[in-house]
Amino acid sequence: MEIARLTVIAEQNALTMAQSCLQSFCDYCSLNNSDFSNLSLAVEEVFNYCVGLVKDTRPAATAYQSKEHNRQITLRFSFDSTMADIIIEHHGRAGLLEKYFSPGTIKKDIPLTSFEAVGLHLASEVMTNFSYYAIGDSHIFNLNYLIKEADPYAAAEEEINIKLRERFKRLASNTLRIEAKKLIYINPRNIKKPEAADLILITGIDDEYCSVEDIKKLFKERRTIIVAPTSCAAIIPPALDVVTVKAGDTAEVAGIKLNIVPGHNPHMTELLNETRYVGYIFNILSRAVYVAGDTALIPEMKNLREIDTAFIPINGKLGMPVNDALRAALYIKPRVVVPLSYANLSYDDPDIKFFETKLKGHIEVYKLEAE
Repeated sequence: MEIARLTVIAEQNALTMAQSCLQSFCDYCSLNNSDFSNLSLAVEEVFNYCVGLVKDTRPAATAYQSKEHNRQITLRFSFDSTMADIIIEHHGRAGLLEKYFSPGTIKKDIPLTSFEAVGLHLASEVMTNFSYYAIGDSHIFNLNYLIKEADPYAAAEEEINIKLRERFKRLASNTLRIEAKKLIYINPRNIKKPEAADLILITGIDDEYCSVEDIKKLFKERRTIIVAPTSCAAIIPPALDVVTVKAGDTAEVAGIKLNIVPGHNPHMTELLNETRYVGYIFNILSRAVYVAGDTALIPEMKNLREIDTAFIPINGKLGMPVNDALRAALYIKPRVVVPLSYANLSYDDPDIKFFETKLKGHIEVYKLEAE
């Protein structure tokens, strides 16, 4: 049953009107906040994509838009007790991405090479079904969303999630303190309160990650074990207990199983990267945690599976601008992503806000403030 219909001209306040209509639709259908977030994400991304096509400034497109209806976008909202159905229709030109959603085509992963592509990818991920049709001069996106029954285990899951967050402390831009069965430090730097760590994980060779002075503050003989890539291990005094690792290794250290994954500096050879930069995967409260280190976007991230919490750098020295960090999150698909803002970026920076906005309703972004 159609609940609402809105036709707008692609002008500055058009998205606000569309969001207001969606809010009224969700209120009428008594949808919860999670369902509203998913629908809001999908509608916003598809609507913005359509606006870009309708407002195409190329001469041929401008001539085509001389008729008022060619600048219109129509949204139709329907609901049948378990399925929300949203149609977004425009009369502009076809874009480059519709082929990935057209019925009858072989579905392929949409290449995440533009913000528009990322947006449509996110929209398709949160929808139950996402398709595109062309009928005459009409271009139609059909978004179907199945309303799920309340999960009886959701409260218990949330309690575990809260306990998991309580384990993480961020002491500097990329220094983490994790308190589980063992006390873990990652990339210790500028340690103000020395204590005995059980495990110290180092992700890179640079002083920002491999600070021997700070490692010493946390080292206690016969208790502390340090894990580091080859180049970093080489500069740590032999008296300290160091386990040398490289990408592809697995190890059980201080009772914690570690999977060592690649890091990458695009300015270095493959051989140097293998010896200088790594990331780590390990479990806390039976949840997989991935610490990427200060790495660039790498193809190996597509192979990471069932990650609960991912610590991903933004604007790292090794080349992870926000658009690449966004792609990394989409490749890994963790339940929660924690951006580690390098180069003194604060969580108020536009890049961080953009990152959070794009993933809203798809992947939870948890901002772990430095203490």
